[in-house]
Amino acid sequence: MKIRTLIVDDEPLAREWIRRHLEAEPDVEVLEECCDGFQAVAAIEAQAPDLVFLDVQMPGLDGFGVLDAVESRRHAPVEFVLVSAYDQYAIRAFEVHAFDYILKPIGPDRIRRAVDRFREHRSRRSGEDIEKRISALLEDLQATRNYADWLLVRDGPEDRSLFLRVAGQQHLHGVVEERNGGHGKQSAHDPREDAPGGDGQHHHDFDQREPP
Repeated sequence: MKIRTLIVDDEPLAREWIRRHLEAEPDVEVLEECCDGFQAVAAIEAQAPDLVFLDVQMPGLDGFGVLDAVESRRHAPVEFVLVSAYDQYAIRAFEVHAFDYILKPIGPDRIRRAVDRFREHRSRRSGEDIEKRISALLEDLQATRNYADWLLVRDGPEDRSLFLRVAGQQHLHGVVEERNGGHGKQSAHDPREDAPGGDGQHHHDFDQREPP
Protein backbone atom coordinates (compact mmCIF):
# COMPACT_ATOMS: atom_id res chain seq x y z
CA MET A 1 0.00 0.00 0.00
CA LYS A 2 1.38 3.36 -1.04
CA ILE A 3 2.15 6.08 1.50
CA ARG A 4 0.46 9.09 -0.07
CA THR A 5 2.50 12.14 0.86
CA LEU A 6 2.38 15.95 0.62
CA ILE A 7 5.35 18.30 0.94
CA VAL A 8 4.67 21.79 2.28
CA ASP A 9 7.46 24.37 2.39
CA ASP A 10 7.84 27.93 1.11
CA GLU A 11 11.43 27.21 0.02
CA PRO A 12 11.70 25.48 -3.39
CA LEU A 13 15.08 23.91 -2.58
CA ALA A 14 13.73 22.41 0.65
CA ARG A 15 10.77 20.88 -1.22
CA GLU A 16 13.05 19.47 -3.92
CA TRP A 17 15.37 17.93 -1.29
CA ILE A 18 12.54 16.24 0.59
CA ARG A 19 10.91 15.01 -2.63
CA ARG A 20 14.14 13.49 -3.91
CA HIS A 21 14.60 11.36 -0.82
CA LEU A 22 10.93 10.44 -0.48
CA GLU A 23 10.85 9.21 -4.06
CA ALA A 24 13.76 6.91 -3.24
CA GLU A 25 11.33 4.96 -1.05
CA PRO A 26 9.47 2.42 -3.25
CA ASP A 27 6.17 2.64 -1.36
CA VAL A 28 6.01 6.46 -1.11
CA GLU A 29 3.96 8.50 -3.57
CA VAL A 30 4.39 12.28 -3.53
CA LEU A 31 0.99 13.70 -4.42
CA GLU A 32 1.81 17.38 -4.50
CA GLU A 33 4.16 20.13 -3.39
CA CYS A 34 2.64 23.16 -1.65
CA CYS A 35 4.43 26.50 -1.27
CA ASP A 36 2.26 27.99 1.50
CA GLY A 37 -0.18 27.10 4.23
CA PHE A 38 -3.35 28.02 2.34
CA GLN A 39 -2.42 25.80 -0.59
CA ALA A 40 -1.61 23.04 1.91
CA VAL A 41 -5.04 23.19 3.54
CA ALA A 42 -6.75 22.92 0.15
CA ALA A 43 -4.51 20.01 -0.91
CA ILE A 44 -5.05 18.10 2.35
CA GLU A 45 -8.81 18.39 2.02
CA ALA A 46 -8.79 17.44 -1.66
CA GLN A 47 -6.18 14.67 -1.64
CA ALA A 48 -6.55 13.15 1.85
CA PRO A 49 -2.85 12.19 2.14
CA ASP A 50 -1.45 9.73 4.65
CA LEU A 51 1.62 11.75 5.58
CA VAL A 52 2.45 15.47 5.32
CA PHE A 53 5.92 16.98 5.63
CA LEU A 54 4.98 20.42 6.89
CA ASP A 55 7.29 23.39 7.36
CA VAL A 56 6.59 25.29 10.56
CA GLN A 57 7.70 28.78 9.52
CA MET A 58 5.90 30.06 6.44
CA PRO A 59 4.51 33.50 5.58
CA GLY A 60 0.78 33.93 5.93
CA LEU A 61 -0.49 30.67 7.36
CA ASP A 62 2.29 28.80 9.17
CA GLY A 63 2.49 25.09 9.94
CA PHE A 64 0.54 25.33 13.20
CA GLY A 65 -2.10 27.38 11.42
CA VAL A 66 -2.45 24.57 8.87
CA LEU A 67 -2.95 22.05 11.68
CA ASP A 68 -5.64 24.23 13.26
CA ALA A 69 -7.39 24.72 9.92
CA VAL A 70 -7.64 21.04 9.00
CA GLU A 71 -8.12 19.54 12.47
CA SER A 72 -11.88 20.02 12.69
CA ARG A 73 -12.55 19.24 9.02
CA ARG A 74 -10.48 16.18 8.25
CA HIS A 75 -12.16 12.80 8.32
CA ALA A 76 -9.40 10.43 7.19
CA PRO A 77 -6.40 10.07 9.52
CA VAL A 78 -3.49 12.26 8.44
CA GLU A 79 -0.10 12.33 10.16
CA PHE A 80 2.14 15.39 10.14
CA VAL A 81 5.92 15.55 10.21
CA LEU A 82 6.76 19.10 11.23
CA VAL A 83 9.97 20.55 9.79
CA SER A 84 11.84 23.55 11.18
CA ALA A 85 15.31 25.06 11.40
CA TYR A 86 14.75 25.67 15.13
CA ASP A 87 14.14 23.29 18.00
CA GLN A 88 12.06 25.81 19.95
CA TYR A 89 8.86 24.53 18.33
CA ALA A 90 9.42 20.89 19.27
CA ILE A 91 7.38 20.93 22.48
CA ARG A 92 4.47 22.66 20.81
CA ALA A 93 4.67 20.20 17.90
CA PHE A 94 4.05 17.26 20.18
CA GLU A 95 1.38 19.14 22.10
CA VAL A 96 -0.62 19.25 18.85
CA HIS A 97 0.13 15.53 18.32
CA ALA A 98 2.55 15.89 15.43
CA PHE A 99 3.77 12.50 14.29
CA ASP A 100 7.42 13.62 14.10
CA TYR A 101 9.60 16.73 14.30
CA ILE A 102 12.63 17.16 12.04
CA LEU A 103 15.29 19.85 12.24
CA LYS A 104 16.78 21.47 9.14
CA PRO A 105 19.08 20.79 7.42
CA ILE A 106 17.46 17.42 6.88
CA GLY A 107 19.63 14.40 6.23
CA PRO A 108 18.36 11.56 4.02
CA ASP A 109 18.59 9.12 6.94
CA ARG A 110 16.26 11.31 8.98
CA ILE A 111 13.64 11.33 6.23
CA ARG A 112 13.94 7.56 5.89
CA ARG A 113 13.55 7.12 9.65
CA ALA A 114 10.37 9.20 9.65
CA VAL A 115 8.93 7.06 6.83
CA ASP A 116 9.94 3.85 8.62
CA ARG A 117 8.19 5.02 11.78
CA PHE A 118 5.06 5.76 9.77
CA ARG A 119 5.12 2.28 8.23
CA GLU A 120 5.24 0.72 11.69
CA HIS A 121 2.51 3.06 12.92
CA ARG A 122 0.16 2.22 10.05
CA SER A 123 0.76 -1.50 10.43
CA ARG A 124 -0.03 -1.31 14.13
CA ARG A 125 -3.12 0.81 13.49
CA SER A 126 -4.38 -1.66 10.86
CA GLY A 127 -4.05 -4.52 13.35
CA GLU A 128 -6.04 -2.60 15.94
CA ASP A 129 -8.75 -1.83 13.38
CA ILE A 130 -9.04 -5.52 12.48
CA GLU A 131 -9.43 -6.46 16.15
CA LYS A 132 -12.14 -3.82 16.60
CA ARG A 133 -14.04 -5.05 13.52
CA ILE A 134 -13.86 -8.65 14.71
CA SER A 135 -15.11 -7.66 18.18
CA ALA A 136 -17.98 -5.69 16.66
CA LEU A 137 -18.91 -8.63 14.44
CA LEU A 138 -18.97 -11.02 17.38
CA GLU A 139 -21.16 -8.62 19.35
CA ASP A 140 -23.57 -8.38 16.41
CA LEU A 141 -23.72 -12.16 16.09
CA GLN A 142 -24.41 -12.48 19.81
CA ALA A 143 -27.16 -9.87 19.61
CA THR A 144 -28.85 -11.59 16.67
CA ARG A 145 -28.41 -15.20 17.73
CA ASN A 146 -31.31 -17.44 16.72
CA TYR A 147 -31.04 -20.21 19.26
CA ALA A 148 -33.03 -20.57 22.48
CA ASP A 149 -31.66 -19.74 25.92
CA TRP A 150 -33.42 -22.81 27.35
CA LEU A 151 -33.92 -26.35 26.12
CA LEU A 152 -37.06 -28.24 27.19
CA VAL A 153 -36.50 -32.01 27.31
CA ARG A 154 -39.37 -34.44 28.03
CA ASP A 155 -38.14 -37.84 29.11
CA GLY A 156 -39.11 -41.01 30.89
CA PRO A 157 -42.34 -42.96 31.25
CA GLU A 158 -43.84 -40.16 33.37
CA ASP A 159 -43.12 -37.64 30.64
CA ARG A 160 -41.14 -35.48 33.08
CA SER A 161 -40.02 -32.07 31.75
CA LEU A 162 -36.46 -30.86 32.23
CA PHE A 163 -35.37 -27.30 31.45
CA LEU A 164 -31.69 -26.98 30.57
CA ARG A 165 -30.00 -23.62 30.18
CA VAL A 166 -28.06 -23.45 26.90
CA ALA A 167 -24.69 -21.69 27.09
CA GLY A 168 -24.35 -21.34 23.33
CA GLN A 169 -25.42 -22.76 20.03
CA GLN A 170 -22.64 -25.33 20.00
CA HIS A 171 -23.73 -26.52 23.47
CA LEU A 172 -27.31 -26.82 22.25
CA HIS A 173 -26.23 -29.26 19.55
CA GLY A 174 -24.19 -31.21 22.08
CA VAL A 175 -27.12 -31.56 24.45
CA VAL A 176 -29.49 -32.69 21.70
CA GLU A 177 -27.03 -35.29 20.43
CA GLU A 178 -26.41 -36.57 23.94
CA ARG A 179 -30.12 -36.84 24.68
CA ASN A 180 -30.75 -38.63 21.40
CA GLY A 181 -28.86 -41.59 22.86
CA GLY A 182 -31.65 -42.11 25.43
CA HIS A 183 -35.10 -43.67 25.15
CA GLY A 184 -37.38 -40.77 25.95
CA LYS A 185 -39.02 -38.08 23.87
CA GLN A 186 -37.55 -34.61 23.59
CA SER A 187 -38.13 -31.26 21.94
CA ALA A 188 -36.68 -27.75 21.98
CA HIS A 189 -38.97 -24.75 22.46
CA ASP A 190 -38.70 -21.04 22.97
CA PRO A 191 -38.78 -20.53 26.76
CA ARG A 192 -41.52 -17.92 26.41
CA GLU A 193 -43.88 -20.71 25.37
CA ASP A 194 -42.88 -23.51 27.73
CA ALA A 195 -41.20 -21.90 30.76
CA PRO A 196 -42.72 -23.05 34.10
CA GLY A 197 -45.58 -20.79 35.09
CA GLY A 198 -46.01 -19.48 31.53
CA ASP A 199 -48.81 -20.02 29.07
CA GLY A 200 -47.61 -23.47 27.97
CA GLN A 201 -49.22 -26.71 29.10
CA HIS A 202 -46.06 -28.48 30.34
CA HIS A 203 -46.22 -28.09 34.11
CA HIS A 204 -44.64 -31.39 35.12
CA ASP A 205 -41.88 -31.93 37.62
CA PHE A 206 -39.37 -29.16 37.01
CA ASP A 207 -35.65 -29.80 37.22
CA GLN A 208 -33.49 -26.77 36.34
CA ARG A 209 -29.83 -27.52 36.05
CA GLU A 210 -26.79 -25.94 34.49
CA PRO A 211 -25.22 -27.79 31.54
CA PRO A 212 -22.09 -29.80 32.34
